[in-house]
Amino acid sequence: MTDFERRKVLKAGGAALTIGLAGCIADSRGVPGRSDPPEDGDDDGTGDGTGDGTGDGSTPQPGMQAQIDDHLSDTGNYDGTVQDFTGQDAVDLTNGEVEGTEQAYVFDPPAIQVDPGTEITWTWSGDIGHSVTHSNGDMFDSGIQTGDGTTFSQTFEEEGLYLYHCIPHRSLGQKGAIVVGEMGGGNGNGDGGTGADMEAINEHLSDTGNYGGSLEDLTGQGAVDVTNGEVEGTEQSYVFDPPAIRIDAGTEVTWTWSGDIGHSVTHSNGDMFDSGIQTGDGTTFSQTFDEPGTYLYHCIPHRSLGQKGAIVVEGGSGDGSSDDGTGNGGGGTATVEMITDSGNYYYDPIGLHVEAGTTVTFENVEGSHNVVSYEGRIPEGAEQFSTTIGETAELTFETAGTYDFYCQPHKTLGMVGRIVVGEPGGPAEGSMPPDGEVPDSQTIVDQGSVSYSDFTG
Repeated sequence: MTDFERRKVLKAGGAALTIGLAGCIADSRGVPGRSDPPEDGDDDGTGDGTGDGTGDGSTPQPGMQAQIDDHLSDTGNYDGTVQDFTGQDAVDLTNGEVEGTEQAYVFDPPAIQVDPGTEITWTWSGDIGHSVTHSNGDMFDSGIQTGDGTTFSQTFEEEGLYLYHCIPHRSLGQKGAIVVGEMGGGNGNGDGGTGADMEAINEHLSDTGNYGGSLEDLTGQGAVDVTNGEVEGTEQSYVFDPPAIRIDAGTEVTWTWSGDIGHSVTHSNGDMFDSGIQTGDGTTFSQTFDEPGTYLYHCIPHRSLGQKGAIVVEGGSGDGSSDDGTGNGGGGTATVEMITDSGNYYYDPIGLHVEAGTTVTFENVEGSHNVVSYEGRIPEGAEQFSTTIGETAELTFETAGTYDFYCQPHKTLGMVGRIVVGEPGGPAEGSMPPDGEVPDSQTIVDQGSVSYSDFTG
């Protein structure tokens, strides 16, 4: 596996092209070079639920509160409380810059409770691109939009917990949570050990052809195998088989690719695991599940075709660990924006810390930018990289150490950045890039990310 598996996302169409892999992504007809778009929420923001509007605005239950706390653990304006907006038919939230908050971009307020049937409207503050994107499901997604005063609305009919985030600034902690009515267990990142959240599973797998409405019991096994791709006897082109399973905590699940089409294994209601898009019959990806809960996942290219899965983990926490890491470990995702603003050209954050195996999306938000590694300023053994100017791109960082990079059109204007993978190290340490300044590597590690505005003052 090379140090950088490139997937360039064409900004206009949202199609993905994998570079450095053995083959091309294809749709159900086998057309090379095509990736199906993610399932987005309705553009008009209307929910598709049929709730009865009987929520009483009660306090979130402990399992749900734990999910909220976990989701918002790096959200600067979250203080552990859920603001009560029950009794209101419409609620307004801010998306972006909020005066008086230390974090650059937030949802304000970050955690709220509403009645079923409430319409929530997010209003953009500032000119930076933001989104409102469902984290523990796929009911709504505004897409990345720019413009001070831009709005996006969603009506929440079904009771439950809805976690969400801003795509460009998820790694910076711009996240939110909505409690609709009351719910005992929650359907977010795991179910707090209360057992299978069948309502969330049934909804997630509603268009999955080989799902029959029940979980296959694989408890009592230390290792479980799941097929990813083509399965004989199924009408759907690509599936996970079996699609929904029940296992014990500490079980290792291994997905094996079937066929030569590109697939992924990507956590839908959290960000604990992501194989990235890989090709090759017989390719494998493994994840050990130590924490009880409900884990929903999908294949990135074929999510809209119903290639999805669900895993229910039961029992106490195991003592095994994932080979690719969990939490902030390998296989995670992060985002760096590439921006032109009032004569300034910059990456935001300008400094980012990730673990080996993390895929970083370089989002071309405003202007025409790219990302190019400095020769002699990346770790030994790492591969040089250079992305297409004006396009959003994804790079997966496999080798630990310090990476310095620049924007080719704006190199002489000081558009430079730094990413530290794992621990700082390599030839970039001890000096600044030749065309500009970046945060010190240890500062990046200590803070997790350093925004451009914080660095430049």
